[in-house]
Amino acid sequence: MEPQKLWTLTPEEFNIWRQKNDLPKLLSFFKEELPYFEDWMSQWELSDVDFCLAPHTSGWFLGEDELYFHQYTEDGDTKYVICQDFDGQFEFLSKHRNIVRERSVGFTPYLAWGKSKTGKKKFIQSDKLNKGFSETLVYGLWSGGRCSRAHLLKKFPVLKLGQVIIGDGVLVSPRNLDFVDLDELVIKGHHHGSYAAEVNFSSCRNVKIQSGGMHHVSFRESVVDNFECTEGNLQDFLFLNSSLNSFQCSNSSINGLVIKKSIFLRPLIDTTEIQRFSYVPDHTYKRYKAEADTCRRIRNLFQSIGRRHEAQDYYYMERCYERKALWSPYLEYENRSEFPKRKYAGRLSDLISHWKERHCDNKQAIQYIISIFAFKIKLWFLPKYSIKAAKYKLNYLGSLLSYLIWGYGLKVSRVCATALVIILSYTTVYYFQGPTTGNLIDSLYYSTVTFTTLGYGDILPNSENVKLICASEALLGALTMGLIIGVFSKKSEY
Repeated sequence: MEPQKLWTLTPEEFNIWRQKNDLPKLLSFFKEELPYFEDWMSQWELSDVDFCLAPHTSGWFLGEDELYFHQYTEDGDTKYVICQDFDGQFEFLSKHRNIVRERSVGFTPYLAWGKSKTGKKKFIQSDKLNKGFSETLVYGLWSGGRCSRAHLLKKFPVLKLGQVIIGDGVLVSPRNLDFVDLDELVIKGHHHGSYAAEVNFSSCRNVKIQSGGMHHVSFRESVVDNFECTEGNLQDFLFLNSSLNSFQCSNSSINGLVIKKSIFLRPLIDTTEIQRFSYVPDHTYKRYKAEADTCRRIRNLFQSIGRRHEAQDYYYMERCYERKALWSPYLEYENRSEFPKRKYAGRLSDLISHWKERHCDNKQAIQYIISIFAFKIKLWFLPKYSIKAAKYKLNYLGSLLSYLIWGYGLKVSRVCATALVIILSYTTVYYFQGPTTGNLIDSLYYSTVTFTTLGYGDILPNSENVKLICASEALLGALTMGLIIGVFSKKSEY
């Protein structure tokens, strides 16, 4: 059925159509391609019918803890749900409607079960040609043509629902929008459903919201690249473990946006009112330079709307990621042309992890290890590379020192802690060697007045060496006092 016709169906009709025409094909693909999938279904006594009847197909895959597939009646109508606590799920609703649970089947979500079964974190073959493995269900292939198609695991073309325009009043929730192709979907107007909408394990590239709005929408394990909102209203949007390259929002309002453990690159948010924003980066891929750019863009956004506390937080994150990028600059894609070519582009720890999970054999692992050491030798023994590498290391150390001493100009507590460490260190020196030898209180007093450059004169250095020690503490004290002033000056910029 054409995508436009599928959107004209009611959510109930759409879900029934998928249960009969689309999900059985998806299930057959899973049985053929996913390791031990039929064993997983057999262990929990799940039938093909059960799999297709779930209101959200992703419920069979997401989560680490045991879940339950419930069949129940609500005012005489048979319905299904996947949840952990049935009574808690319907505690409020059961006071107003007659809800009776008829059947419950416990199970462990497939992805968590598969990791335990295989003993591998990445146990799903996502790219047979290049011997690529993944810990989740990914896409990786989009065929071209007039009607593009997204292929799950580069093989299965999921249901096409994109490249159409849906207008005001077309209900998005509670449709089962898991494992579908929403590429090029344009959403206009309001009133797209009063329920929360879930979009999991789906391809959602180039989705646009124009002159309208949506609320309570969650994207999990999805590709949501080139998302665009123009003159719209986004309320309580969640992006979890997803790819979100190029997020654009202009002349709009955002009330609740959470981006957690997702690839979030090149955001462009302009003339937009934003409330309740949270960004937790995905550290799996260690794209430090790209993360620094993302934090810089978010910081500029909050500065432009006068939200100085949020701007300070993202400035701090920006500097931290810049520092991390300096330690191994040759791992950053933008810097690779400055250093020798590498046969294995990852870290040694990544290689060890791949070898332990048997994604590469002993011979390949040895070859990669040799290539890593050969790269290190070229890096540090050829002047044209070693000078560049040394500069990056020195910049890293300078940034690390700034981070530890005063938190890049934002952490007063660190400056105070630094001052305390200096005072106590010199107190120890004066206690064992100086005019206050053996007297702890006098040593602490003498260190404090020297550090603050007060110099009352009641206690004087008793040797040439102590004079030099006192002079060094006074210099450190003056510098530290300057840092405290600098912190407050830096904070006033936001």
